[in-house]
Amino acid sequence: MTYRIYLLSFIIILLCPYIIYAEKPKIQLEKETYTLEADQVSKIDENKYEAIGNVILKVRDIEFTADKLIYNASLNSFEAEGTVHVVSPEQEIKASRITYDIKTETGTADDIKGFLAPFNYICAKSLTKTGPTTFYIYDAKISTCSGKVPDWSVSMYKGKMELGGYMQIEHATTNILDSPLIYVPKLFYPVDTTRQSGFLMPILGYSNEMGMIGNIKYFIAPDINYDFTIGLGLYSERGVQPQVEARYELNENSSFYVAGEYIKDFNSEANIDNRWSITLKNTYSPIKNLYLYFNGNNVSDYLYARDYNSYTISEFNKTNSMNMFFSESSIKYLNDFINTDIGYKRDLQFRDTNKGYNDSILEQQPYINFYQIVKDIPYIFLEYNISYRRVL
Repeated sequence: MTYRIYLLSFIIILLCPYIIYAEKPKIQLEKETYTLEADQVSKIDENKYEAIGNVILKVRDIEFTADKLIYNASLNSFEAEGTVHVVSPEQEIKASRITYDIKTETGTADDIKGFLAPFNYICAKSLTKTGPTTFYIYDAKISTCSGKVPDWSVSMYKGKMELGGYMQIEHATTNILDSPLIYVPKLFYPVDTTRQSGFLMPILGYSNEMGMIGNIKYFIAPDINYDFTIGLGLYSERGVQPQVEARYELNENSSFYVAGEYIKDFNSEANIDNRWSITLKNTYSPIKNLYLYFNGNNVSDYLYARDYNSYTISEFNKTNSMNMFFSESSIKYLNDFINTDIGYKRDLQFRDTNKGYNDSILEQQPYINFYQIVKDIPYIFLEYNISYRRVL
């Protein structure tokens, strides 16, 4: 075993006592509170204002940011272009250009990406907002899965949507990853602003190793702060794989996540038939500044990630090319001047050798860290890190 102690040098930087800064121009528009600010704000004529550079426009509960914006006071509308970002309780999208009528809450957007209701991610060539909660979307793709290439999605030529209800889609194609699967002339897609229980998009397919593949999952959402997913993997050449996943948000500092799956693999290439995976990602804060962590990602054998990570229920296990796993528990205390971290960690890596796979285990029991970057002391920048580790 080895012992390590690190002490980083203290760095003191004298700051200039005189800092010159310029506040961004800011104006209030209309009797209702609309706030516009930018690097430059100028009045074009009696009714129009032009804002350029880091533009921020706040309208009721919506915030628009853009590179350039022209506001028309007589029409109570504006045009924004550049990198436009819209954030509201019902939507968060990015677009190349937006027009918006504040009074009627209608407008258009081009080249959009983001989501229009919780859990509905979307990208589209164009969008027309016809009312507070109604939209037309053109040349679009929508999914409840995020990412550049979601696990499943629905592509459409045109969609008519009302938040809290359904989207009526014309010429719809359901996709698995980037591959089209089924064409439907007309499809109704739910876009409720609250989470709903129901079946998720299944995984269907075939491979030489797994045979016929059917992976079915059912999502259960009793409340906004906790949910469950129950899955069943069916592989004609391997067997039946029960799966379960649970999430619980106690508060902003405490959250719990567990996922597990098991299969009695009757055609296993590993050294065992009873194969499993378990994932933990848990944080609990009993009092202010004190955190307890229980995290882990472990599997039964060295080939599990290769065989089942494409079908796993765990949101953290989609890729693991290095075949590395771990279990860790720690307690942390954080404040403005010192962070203390005491814990135990066990790392496991399966390595391919000339004699087959071997497991390489590294245990740190215990480890203690004291560290912080202190920025609240005037004229001083202070960074330190002291650690002790007992490695087996």
